[in-house]
Amino acid sequence: MALSKDEVMNIVNGFIKILRQLHDVQEVYLFGSFAKGVDRV
Repeated sequence: MALSKDEVMNIVNGFIKILRQLHDVQEVYLFGSFAKGVDRV
């Protein structure tokens, strides 16, 4: 089952939150086919 956009964003935001606690992260870039909305099946 595929995740919804909101579910993916929640996962990504949680990951970013943890990274920022451990490292000085100022910007995050999500890249790849899914970031562009293109599913590579």
